[in-house]
Amino acid sequence: MKRNPMHPMFKSLFVIVVGLLVTLPWNVQAETLTLQDCLQRAVESNPDLRALDREGEMLDAERKSIRGHFLPVVKADSKFLVWDDESLMVFDLSFLEETFASMPEGVLAMMGDMQFPEDVSFTLHDQVTFTSSVTVAQPLVQIYKVYSGYKATESQAAAARKDRLTGERKLEMDVVHAYLGLISARRMLETAHAALNQVDVYEEKVKALMENELVERNAMMKIEVQRAEIKKGAFMAQKGIALAKAALNVYMHRDIHEPLEPVTEGLDDITTETEEISLEESQAQAILYRPELQSARLMLDAANMGRHVATADMLPELNAIFRYEFAEGMGAMQPRHQYFGGLVLEWNVWEWGATYYKLQQAKIRERQTKLRIESGEDKIRLEVEARRLDLDEAKKSLDVARAQLAEAKENLRIEQIRHEVQQSTTADLLQAQTLALKAENDWIVAEMKIRENRAALRIARGESLLSDGE
Repeated sequence: MKRNPMHPMFKSLFVIVVGLLVTLPWNVQAETLTLQDCLQRAVESNPDLRALDREGEMLDAERKSIRGHFLPVVKADSKFLVWDDESLMVFDLSFLEETFASMPEGVLAMMGDMQFPEDVSFTLHDQVTFTSSVTVAQPLVQIYKVYSGYKATESQAAAARKDRLTGERKLEMDVVHAYLGLISARRMLETAHAALNQVDVYEEKVKALMENELVERNAMMKIEVQRAEIKKGAFMAQKGIALAKAALNVYMHRDIHEPLEPVTEGLDDITTETEEISLEESQAQAILYRPELQSARLMLDAANMGRHVATADMLPELNAIFRYEFAEGMGAMQPRHQYFGGLVLEWNVWEWGATYYKLQQAKIRERQTKLRIESGEDKIRLEVEARRLDLDEAKKSLDVARAQLAEAKENLRIEQIRHEVQQSTTADLLQAQTLALKAENDWIVAEMKIRENRAALRIARGESLLSDGE
């Protein structure tokens, strides 16, 4: 039977589907990233850090806005009006004729036949009027308030940049934790796979021994239980790998499932121990360089300037002003051009303690900030000491884990020999393997823990984990 050729449309659709399958994520080449790469990308791309950058920029803009109040304020206004009619002011002068009639005859003779109008009118404004003015006002006493507010905002902007560094340090530590966790999970998965291969070898040997009835009857069941336990460990390691990769991608603001591969290259550049200094020197360095304390000190400066702002609110407002006015169509009562200048004083003499209690609030905020700095210094001293103790503990744990691993491997080697000559049971052999697997995992964790604690101590001292950090 002759087959019908494939329709061209279906051929095109088939090519498209194959092309999509080829380009799916599982065929994407994983990017190899060092710890330094991850730290750099996280610091540059993390949305939380970018939001903190915007905070500093907003305060800088506010500071520049306040700076404008140092200079004179120039205000211009104009009015073009069309009225329903021109406006006149009429004066009744009929009383003048009666007044002059009562004067002496000599005076009347001199005045002759003078006629007096009954009324006189003056134009107040035409039907169409135009006025324009320019006012220049220079604050005098208020300069004190403006300067204090400017310096307060300047300190707040600098504090915001220090807060950004605090967020950066925390992010660096999160990246290190995830990266080392990823490497640890990968090594544990490799260890689990090696253990499963070893279990397969045990299974073949036990099968041969069971044919000759040289091992216990439930030996195969014990091997299957051992295989299941090791697989559980492998599943946990796979989960750890997936979570660590997802966390790193989130920190770097990448797609959460974007593939990446860690390497140990450059790991020692970040997680090795820095120059050994005493506890007191470490604490002094931390108090001097920790960005959160630097931010708190800047906020103390801002609170101090805020107190000056509150004090300035209690002073009178004094402005030097100059005003020029132009009027068209306003009648003879108002000149077309006029100007004046002088000083204007305003003072809220009594406002029921509003500004007084505002000043008290500013003083309390300043004292509160000082107490927070003192508390922060104490907490940082404690944190530095805790990180040093954690590092000492990690070093000792690594030595113990290394010794346990050597002993567990030797014990497994002995049990393998004994099992081959039927001097130990399969349970003894599998228990020795379990101990060896646990000892190797403990050694992996201890090794990564000491690296993480070294990085944590550097952060506690106020250092950056990036080579070009501040």
